[in-house]
Amino acid sequence: MKVLFVYPNLFGMNMLPPAVGILNGILRQEGHTTAVFDTTSYVEWGEGHVSDKLKEKHLNVRPFDDALLRQDEKYTRPTEDFKNYVQSFSPDIIALSLTEDSYPNGVELLRALNPRDRPVIVAGGVFPTFAPELALRKAGGLIDYLLTGEAREVCLTFAGGSN
Repeated sequence: MKVLFVYPNLFGMNMLPPAVGILNGILRQEGHTTAVFDTTSYVEWGEGHVSDKLKEKHLNVRPFDDALLRQDEKYTRPTEDFKNYVQSFSPDIIALSLTEDSYPNGVELLRALNPRDRPVIVAGGVFPTFAPELALRKAGGLIDYLLTGEAREVCLTFAGGSN
């Protein structure tokens, strides 16, 4: 089975959640093909500025060098890149990791897909875990399943592996 993990992050915000890496590794161990689509490097995405740098400006975090992030800045449209990536990778499942901040971006990415030939959409993470009814209602039918809490066993079940 092919699983595409999606992290619809704001530009420059905290990086990929460890759970995405862990689930990615578990599925690969079970023989599945996986990939990750992460929007952290898209400059024109979300708020259009480096969120963590704003925290520095407001003295919420220590000053830091964001040169490493800036190396991979992308100026293309994330929705178009996502749609093209889904078409080329052809996943059986798209699994989104969502926070409250990234949720609108995740829904926007899903809207870019053709509803007739999109794969199964599964969403997990902090936001679906703590506000599942809201996450489903605001998705407008674009999310098929929500994973709440720890997703290891459920993720393997969806992908057809052992647990």
